Amino acid sequence: MREELKIEKVIYGGYGLSRKNGFVYLIPFTAKGDKVIAECERKKDYYLCKIVEIKEPSPSREKPVCSHFGICGGCHFQHINREEELSIKKEIVEENLLRIGRLKKSVDEIIGLQRFHYRNKLEYNIIDGDFSFNDINNEKLKIEECFIEEEIIKDYRERKKFQRIEKIIIRCDNQGNIISTGVDRNFKRFIIEKKNNKLRYKFKDVEFEVSPFSFFQTNTMITEKMIEKVKELLKVEKEDVILDGYGGVGTFGISISGFAKKIFIIEKGKNEVIDATNNLVLNRCDNVKVINIDIDESEEYLKLSNKIILDPPREGISKIFCEKLNRYNIEKIIYISCNPATLARDLGRLNNYDIEKIIIFDMFPMSYHIETMVLLRNAPGGT
Repeated sequence: MREELKIEKVIYGGYGLSRKNGFVYLIPFTAKGDKVIAECERKKDYYLCKIVEIKEPSPSREKPVCSHFGICGGCHFQHINREEELSIKKEIVEENLLRIGRLKKSVDEIIGLQRFHYRNKLEYNIIDGDFSFNDINNEKLKIEECFIEEEIIKDYRERKKFQRIEKIIIRCDNQGNIISTGVDRNFKRFIIEKKNNKLRYKFKDVEFEVSPFSFFQTNTMITEKMIEKVKELLKVEKEDVILDGYGGVGTFGISISGFAKKIFIIEKGKNEVIDATNNLVLNRCDNVKVINIDIDESEEYLKLSNKIILDPPREGISKIFCEKLNRYNIEKIIYISCNPATLARDLGRLNNYDIEKIIIFDMFPMSYHIETMVLLRNAPGGT
């Protein structure tokens, strides 16, 4: 079925949203204000559509730089100008806070840097020796160009051929090092090529060694900006005891350790715990303890802390942990999230805290993914 539709807004997931005859229509690769002819397929209570023709383009449209755009699933907003992309992300965060968290709050700041060649980690399929991504139909798409991979990864990909490998993950640091790892048909990971045993990220006052299978943020430049903002918002004092939850390789906890009395890094990933422990030595931290437990089991350390950093995965923090935070009345919390929906849910549960500041970091330019940092301050009765 074909319909003529006008796009009202762009929502999380990268879909343009239109309403007609009481139904919602979702159309990828559209922009607010587009008038399109779309082929529409009925789902349970909405229509999923594909553009057939753009009858009247939105003024925020621009020409995509990549020949794969619209087929490859890696980018969602190459057809939208930078200003509008950031506006979409702001609207998504605010709408989620209101709809899910019942919180009428505005984003205070958006921090974005370069739009292209920012990503320090990419995963590729290998087909007949060639690099490919999964396209929007989950088919393999041979890659001729990519505008999100860091230049050093781009150069590596263009000069390499691999056989007998199903997948390859290429990572780089900001010191010119690359590590490539493979995945075989039994989903076992192995190292293909490395210059050094670990990646090494150097920032203004700290540095981090990251082993091949440990997590680290995929946008190195934005990560440095986030470290700076954590310092600014927490205003760490010499008597502070700070819990760094989901602390990874120690990125935030170690970065602020020179200003605090004590830091507890809580991390359940074994690779990350090993790296975090080694990074204590690398950065000469004698007031930081790395604890290999789940955050829900961290009450012993929670009750000793007056400030907290939380950087959970997409599923957010548990209801149980939210209740503990409400009970202990922490002075300040910085909550970092890559999922606006679970962020809104969790902030709605933290009813003993006021939201003081909301900042979007454009960690994933040209995609619908959003990194948000929220500063909360203890206020029994809350926002």
